[in-house]
Amino acid sequence: MRTIARTLTAALVALPVAAAASAPAVAAAPERFSVSGESVDVQGTLLGDLDGLGGNVHLVGISAQETSGEGSMTWGSVDSYTCADGVTMPWDPETGELLCAPAGWAELSGPLTVDTDKKLTAATVAGDLTISTWTCDDEECWSEELGTLAVDLLVSGTGGTLTERSSQTYQDPTTGERYRGTMRSTTRQGEVGGTLGGHPVIDAWASFGRFSFSSTYKL
Repeated sequence: MRTIARTLTAALVALPVAAAASAPAVAAAPERFSVSGESVDVQGTLLGDLDGLGGNVHLVGISAQETSGEGSMTWGSVDSYTCADGVTMPWDPETGELLCAPAGWAELSGPLTVDTDKKLTAATVAGDLTISTWTCDDEECWSEELGTLAVDLLVSGTGGTLTERSSQTYQDPTTGERYRGTMRSTTRQGEVGGTLGGHPVIDAWASFGRFSFSSTYKL
């Protein structure tokens, strides 16, 4: 199963850094930026047919983030396989041997609504994602929409919460410009119920939580 490897920190830090690169070279008051939101990461298996996709076993990964004042961001993918009746895992978990025939890969995109409760005991994620595939020739790549994936999931928290804090600092020795960004997140593991594309999700796991990011830039 493909794992969505993008991080929120990189995405958010890029915003103020890009703005800093175009700032006028004159003394100014510090520029401050802050944002907060909620996130859910889910991976699971669907059995059956999905819009525009071959195969009967589909491994789905979704990373959804809803940010206050900035809207939502979603990254996702589907790995599809054609398996014999009764087979729900495309490979042997002990030997790694492939048991099914690969049937293609597709990208998931589109806004999702993410909602976590105050104590991080549960989260919901809902909405419709676009299923698309990419094709490339010697000069360019283009996408083709295959269908939609309806998302309706409930994540129930298990175990304790994990809080992480990280920061980045930068000072240019020539211009004196300074930047500092701080990221804080609290997450929890969870069990997953509900449906994807109208199918019950099985063998699923999730992580969900809240985050906040702030930065200061001064020239």
